[in-house]
Amino acid sequence: CFIVATHELDPHALAPHEILTHYKNQQHAERGFRFLKDPQFLASSLYRKKPERLMQTLTAIVGTGCIISLFAIPLIYSGMLWQTGEVLQSVAALFYLALVIWNIMILGHILRHALATTLGFGIVFAIIYIVITTYLISLVFPAIGSQ
Repeated sequence: CFIVATHELDPHALAPHEILTHYKNQQHAERGFRFLKDPQFLASSLYRKKPERLMQTLTAIVGTGCIISLFAIPLIYSGMLWQTGEVLQSVAALFYLALVIWNIMILGHILRHALATTLGFGIVFAIIYIVITTYLISLVFPAIGSQ
């Protein structure tokens, strides 16, 4: 048994079974958009009505980027200087790889809290962020000899 109200005042415009059919089809459309309310979709968590959240996230990303760069720059230059010593160059490359993984984990943790999602999604967003920023930096500062 259904009680369905309509704003149509003319009783001959729609038959009662047509009103019921339209009502049931409306739920089909609502089911199709249910994923927008799903926390995994992130539509609700990207817009949190908290402007300070953006500043906190950007400050955390820039701050950790500066700290990690302090560790990365000596590793990059030591790898360049130790071109003759394969063992030392391998050790520097291993430390640099560990630093990159650590950076991805830190950024994933920051983005997880900023977007209110899981650590897995945070890590995916961190990898996307690193790929985009690396590409943009390579456009602004091309490598010597690539011109």
